[in-house]
Amino acid sequence: MPRFKTLLLGAAAVLAFSTVAQAQTPAETYQQQLDQYNAQQQQYQHARRNYEDRLDRYEYDRAHPAWWWRSAYFNAAPEWYVDFRGSDLIGTDVDEQDGRHLGRVIDFRRGPGGRIERVKILLHNDRATWVDADDIRYDRIDRIAFVDLPRDELYENSQETYDYRP
Repeated sequence: MPRFKTLLLGAAAVLAFSTVAQAQTPAETYQQQLDQYNAQQQQYQHARRNYEDRLDRYEYDRAHPAWWWRSAYFNAAPEWYVDFRGSDLIGTDVDEQDGRHLGRVIDFRRGPGGRIERVKILLHNDRATWVDADDIRYDRIDRIAFVDLPRDELYENSQETYDYRP
Protein backbone atom coordinates (compact mmCIF):
# COMPACT_ATOMS: atom_id res chain seq x y z
CA MET A 1 0.00 0.00 0.00
CA PRO A 2 2.73 2.56 0.74
CA ARG A 3 4.15 1.92 -2.71
CA PHE A 4 0.79 2.72 -4.32
CA LYS A 5 0.56 5.90 -2.23
CA THR A 6 4.04 6.97 -3.34
CA LEU A 7 3.15 6.27 -6.96
CA LEU A 8 -0.09 8.22 -6.65
CA LEU A 9 1.64 11.21 -5.00
CA GLY A 10 4.39 11.12 -7.62
CA ALA A 11 1.83 11.20 -10.44
CA ALA A 12 0.03 14.12 -8.77
CA ALA A 13 3.33 16.00 -8.44
CA VAL A 14 4.15 15.45 -12.12
CA LEU A 15 0.68 16.69 -13.07
CA ALA A 16 1.05 19.76 -10.85
CA PHE A 17 4.48 20.62 -12.27
CA SER A 18 3.32 20.17 -15.87
CA THR A 19 0.35 22.46 -15.22
CA VAL A 20 2.64 25.11 -13.77
CA ALA A 21 4.99 24.77 -16.75
CA GLN A 22 2.12 25.37 -19.17
CA ALA A 23 0.69 28.38 -17.33
CA GLN A 24 1.25 31.71 -19.03
CA THR A 25 2.66 34.78 -17.46
CA PRO A 26 0.39 37.83 -17.33
CA ALA A 27 2.47 39.45 -20.09
CA GLU A 28 2.04 36.42 -22.34
CA THR A 29 -1.70 36.32 -21.65
CA TYR A 30 -1.96 40.03 -22.43
CA GLN A 31 0.01 39.66 -25.67
CA GLN A 32 -2.16 36.73 -26.76
CA GLN A 33 -5.33 38.74 -26.10
CA LEU A 34 -3.86 41.77 -27.87
CA ASP A 35 -3.00 39.65 -30.93
CA GLN A 36 -6.52 38.23 -30.96
CA TYR A 37 -7.99 41.75 -30.68
CA ASN A 38 -5.81 43.02 -33.56
CA ALA A 39 -6.85 40.08 -35.74
CA GLN A 40 -10.51 40.82 -35.00
CA GLN A 41 -9.98 44.50 -35.82
CA GLN A 42 -8.39 43.65 -39.17
CA GLN A 43 -11.24 41.30 -39.95
CA TYR A 44 -13.76 44.01 -39.04
CA GLN A 45 -11.99 46.67 -41.14
CA HIS A 46 -11.88 44.29 -44.12
CA ALA A 47 -15.60 43.52 -43.76
CA ARG A 48 -16.39 47.23 -43.43
CA ARG A 49 -14.39 48.11 -46.58
CA ASN A 50 -16.21 45.35 -48.48
CA TYR A 51 -19.56 46.68 -47.28
CA GLU A 52 -18.70 50.26 -48.26
CA ASP A 53 -17.46 49.11 -51.67
CA ARG A 54 -20.67 47.15 -52.27
CA LEU A 55 -22.77 50.13 -51.19
CA ASP A 56 -20.83 52.45 -53.52
CA ARG A 57 -21.23 49.94 -56.33
CA TYR A 58 -24.97 49.67 -55.71
CA GLU A 59 -25.38 53.45 -55.93
CA TYR A 60 -23.23 53.55 -59.05
CA ASP A 61 -25.23 50.77 -60.72
CA ARG A 62 -28.50 52.56 -60.00
CA ALA A 63 -27.20 55.62 -61.82
CA HIS A 64 -26.05 53.64 -64.88
CA PRO A 65 -28.74 51.44 -66.49
CA ALA A 66 -27.98 48.68 -69.02
CA TRP A 67 -28.36 50.86 -72.14
CA TRP A 68 -25.81 53.29 -70.69
CA TRP A 69 -23.18 50.53 -70.49
CA ARG A 70 -23.55 49.53 -74.13
CA SER A 71 -23.19 53.14 -75.19
CA ALA A 72 -20.23 53.77 -72.86
CA TYR A 73 -18.42 50.65 -74.07
CA PHE A 74 -18.73 51.50 -77.76
CA ASN A 75 -17.78 55.15 -77.16
CA ALA A 76 -14.69 54.21 -75.13
CA ALA A 77 -11.43 54.56 -77.04
CA PRO A 78 -9.93 51.17 -78.05
CA GLU A 79 -6.43 52.60 -78.61
CA TRP A 80 -6.38 55.05 -75.71
CA TYR A 81 -3.00 53.84 -74.50
CA VAL A 82 -1.10 55.21 -77.52
CA ASP A 83 -1.22 58.86 -76.46
CA PHE A 84 -2.26 58.62 -72.80
CA ARG A 85 0.18 60.73 -70.78
CA GLY A 86 -1.64 61.27 -67.49
CA SER A 87 -1.33 59.29 -64.30
CA ASP A 88 -4.99 59.58 -63.29
CA LEU A 89 -5.57 56.03 -64.50
CA ILE A 90 -4.89 54.75 -60.95
CA GLY A 91 -8.18 54.14 -59.15
CA THR A 92 -10.22 53.85 -62.34
CA ASP A 93 -13.10 51.36 -62.21
CA VAL A 94 -12.67 48.33 -64.45
CA ASP A 95 -15.79 46.70 -65.85
CA GLU A 96 -16.90 44.13 -68.36
CA GLN A 97 -18.72 45.23 -71.51
CA ASP A 98 -22.09 44.91 -69.78
CA GLY A 99 -21.03 47.02 -66.80
CA ARG A 100 -20.35 44.16 -64.42
CA HIS A 101 -17.69 45.44 -62.06
CA LEU A 102 -14.34 43.64 -62.10
CA GLY A 103 -12.12 45.83 -59.95
CA ARG A 104 -9.86 48.89 -60.08
CA VAL A 105 -6.65 49.93 -61.77
CA ILE A 106 -3.80 49.95 -59.24
CA ASP A 107 -0.74 50.24 -61.48
CA PHE A 108 0.42 50.48 -65.07
CA ARG A 109 3.68 50.09 -66.98
CA ARG A 110 4.90 52.18 -69.86
CA GLY A 111 7.07 51.00 -72.72
CA PRO A 112 10.25 52.70 -73.95
CA GLY A 113 8.28 55.24 -76.04
CA GLY A 114 6.05 56.27 -73.12
CA ARG A 115 3.09 54.26 -74.37
CA ILE A 116 1.14 52.30 -71.73
CA GLU A 117 1.69 48.59 -72.34
CA ARG A 118 0.22 46.85 -69.29
CA VAL A 119 -2.33 47.68 -66.62
CA LYS A 120 -2.57 46.01 -63.20
CA ILE A 121 -6.12 45.44 -61.98
CA LEU A 122 -7.14 44.73 -58.39
CA LEU A 123 -9.94 42.19 -58.69
CA HIS A 124 -12.39 41.12 -56.01
CA ASN A 125 -11.26 38.68 -53.30
CA ASP A 126 -7.87 40.42 -52.98
CA ARG A 127 -6.53 39.18 -56.29
CA ALA A 128 -4.64 41.21 -58.90
CA THR A 129 -3.69 40.61 -62.53
CA TRP A 130 -1.78 42.34 -65.32
CA VAL A 131 -3.67 42.98 -68.58
CA ASP A 132 -2.23 44.14 -71.90
CA ALA A 133 -3.38 47.67 -72.71
CA ASP A 134 -4.76 46.61 -76.08
CA ASP A 135 -7.31 44.41 -74.25
CA ILE A 136 -8.80 47.49 -72.57
CA ARG A 137 -11.07 50.26 -73.83
CA TYR A 138 -10.93 53.46 -71.78
CA ASP A 139 -13.52 56.19 -71.35
CA ARG A 140 -11.58 59.26 -70.17
CA ILE A 141 -14.67 61.32 -69.41
CA ASP A 142 -16.30 58.84 -67.03
CA ARG A 143 -12.96 57.22 -66.04
CA ILE A 144 -14.09 53.68 -66.76
CA ALA A 145 -11.92 50.97 -68.26
CA PHE A 146 -13.63 48.10 -70.09
CA VAL A 147 -11.78 44.80 -70.34
CA ASP A 148 -12.29 42.69 -73.46
CA LEU A 149 -11.24 39.47 -71.71
CA PRO A 150 -13.50 36.95 -69.99
CA ARG A 151 -13.70 37.18 -66.21
CA ASP A 152 -12.53 33.56 -65.85
CA GLU A 153 -9.35 34.30 -67.78
CA LEU A 154 -8.59 37.31 -65.59
CA TYR A 155 -8.96 35.26 -62.42
CA GLU A 156 -6.90 32.38 -63.81
CA ASN A 157 -4.00 34.76 -64.45
CA SER A 158 -4.38 36.61 -61.15
CA GLN A 159 -2.35 36.34 -57.97
CA GLU A 160 -3.30 36.95 -54.38
CA THR A 161 -2.55 40.45 -53.15
CA TYR A 162 -3.06 42.28 -49.90
CA ASP A 163 -5.18 45.25 -48.84
CA TYR A 164 -4.38 47.92 -51.40
CA ARG A 165 -6.72 50.80 -51.69
CA PRO A 166 -6.00 53.72 -54.03
